[in-house]
Amino acid sequence: MDLEKGESGQHCYFRQDEPLPFEMRGILGSGGFGQVDRYMGLIMSPVADMDLSTYLARADTAIHRELRTFFGCLARALEFLHEQSIRHKDIKPSNILVHSGNVLYTDFGLAFDFTDKDGSTTVSMVNVMTPRYCAPEVANYEPRNTSSDIWSLGVVFLEMMAVLKGRTVEYIYNFLREHGSRQAFVRTNPIGTNALVTELKETGNPTDNAALVWVQDMVTLQQQLRPTAASLMGSIT
Repeated sequence: MDLEKGESGQHCYFRQDEPLPFEMRGILGSGGFGQVDRYMGLIMSPVADMDLSTYLARADTAIHRELRTFFGCLARALEFLHEQSIRHKDIKPSNILVHSGNVLYTDFGLAFDFTDKDGSTTVSMVNVMTPRYCAPEVANYEPRNTSSDIWSLGVVFLEMMAVLKGRTVEYIYNFLREHGSRQAFVRTNPIGTNALVTELKETGNPTDNAALVWVQDMVTLQQQLRPTAASLMGSIT
């Protein structure tokens, strides 16, 4: 088995003689897992340069072109996961690796395989969540499904957009504390979030504003109104 870089401008992919459910660019990373027949295997490579959280903290205008490519890669990888009946359940920058200019989802410790289920919806108690990135239905212990992954990725996209617009990630949460409900989470401050998106649209390169429209759709409070990963990819491409 090995990890290779695809064509120029494309992202890393995992290759093995026997197919894995996650054989897709942008998915496999350190701590990911795959399954062949009934056997579980831990995939320990690549060793990433950093996670996306660190990448965004260090970002300057020199990496903006590269950062713009991450939107499509992350959306396509999530589309593939959902096609394979997998909910990640813990999408956040620290669970996204940046490796040689490529991004990969990692840490599938909470992932839910609904291959043999009636659908992706679960209603059981949530044992672990990341408050900043989890969807409102997760925080409220309500039924959740693949749209909850979409929400989490939407918050990640918002942080990426803040950086592209010359802001920092912490600028987002400081802004939310001063607007709307004055609560620092996107899920608890929709008015503040909309005000932030409006401000970001008026800042920096206007050609980046399409991603802010995706973000608004992805962090809609009503689950059924959020795009699927497939429809998100349709918007991006």
